[in-house]
Amino acid sequence: MLLLKEAGMRKVNFAGGEPFMNAKFLGQLAKYCKSTLQLESVSVVTNGSKVTSTWLAEYGKYIDIMAVSCDSFNEATNVKIGRGTGKHLQKFRHLAELCEEYGVMFKVNTVVNRYNWEENMNAAIQAIGPKRWKCFQVLIIDEENGGDKTLRDAREFQITDAEFQSFCDKHKHNACFIPEGNGVMK
Repeated sequence: MLLLKEAGMRKVNFAGGEPFMNAKFLGQLAKYCKSTLQLESVSVVTNGSKVTSTWLAEYGKYIDIMAVSCDSFNEATNVKIGRGTGKHLQKFRHLAELCEEYGVMFKVNTVVNRYNWEENMNAAIQAIGPKRWKCFQVLIIDEENGGDKTLRDAREFQITDAEFQSFCDKHKHNACFIPEGNGVMK
């Protein structure tokens, strides 16, 4: 991390898999990056399932942004998509409150897909009040999630550009809304 800082790194984002699988180590990294390296921004992307108030009390002061995945405000849709077993929204809302309590900017990441592209999320987003709401069009990458020979096959989740645009049109009036279609992601 020090070498990266010396090479010009100003921000770090811990993501991929689930960073909270080793929460203590993540906290120590965040503390080192913020206190010792004095990076201007330390962020974490999480599904939220393993974040605790105890962790935020100890390490929240070293985190600038916590991005939490939420693909639907309908619990049955979350289960269908693969986001938990029916308690994702309860945990998600609690985490938004904890971030507020500990001064961590709360960001929402949504993957727009076959099962949620028609959903109107305006009321829920406005009630939670994230600083940013990043909406990604589900992206198929042949070698990673695009076929029978890959670990995951996400083709059933694929939507058209027009369906993604329909979702964006429905939500674009939210000041926090940031769409990223596949043209941006590829």
